[in-house]
Amino acid sequence: MLYRLFAFLALFCILAVPAWADFEIGRRAYENKDWIRAITELRPLAEKGDPRALVILGHMYNDGNGVIKDPTRAVEHYIKAAAQDHVEAVIAMGAMAQSGLGLQQNTHLANVWFERAAKLGDARGMFLTAITYMHGDKTGKTAFHANLPQAYKWFLLAHQTADDPKIRRAAQEMAEGVGGQLRGIDITATKKLVADFTPTEPGGLGPLPSAEALPKPNQQKDLTETPKP
Repeated sequence: MLYRLFAFLALFCILAVPAWADFEIGRRAYENKDWIRAITELRPLAEKGDPRALVILGHMYNDGNGVIKDPTRAVEHYIKAAAQDHVEAVIAMGAMAQSGLGLQQNTHLANVWFERAAKLGDARGMFLTAITYMHGDKTGKTAFHANLPQAYKWFLLAHQTADDPKIRRAAQEMAEGVGGQLRGIDITATKKLVADFTPTEPGGLGPLPSAEALPKPNQQKDLTETPKP
């Protein structure tokens, strides 16, 4: 029995270490701007559904590093990783919806993506969710309005959760500003929500956000970039 256990662990190490090593080589190549090496190492992993590799390749398509700049292809990579609740991919999808690159601009959809990352316990997602709730959709393309209690809630949580001192400090300042516009009863109720907050485990958030489930834009403009020849 013990022999079988050791044999299983040995086989697991043989199979798992190369995949991890490939990702680390690809990640370092990406950070060193060795685009060809990064693609060589990461693409096979991305094809197998590795969310880490999918996100980096998405960044490369979004920025045009080593490939023709193509935000639509970037979204294709991000959403595959986001389907696995990879937080960086979820935030990237929110940013693409907010900017209108790779898909139609939709502030409400961006907020839904950001809030998905926030519910997973990510401080960046919390801060971005708070920002979108604070401003609402100023483009007028969706019926998404400012919600200051929600903004206050997520700023407070971002301040409590963030490891990055810049995010923590900014969240505190924004919370104070938004809190000054709320009634005492709203502040009390929101602080209770903050105290009761528990991050959702990956896989527990249900289906991915869909633009079809959101209020229809008053006007639509396709901002998808086409690849350069």
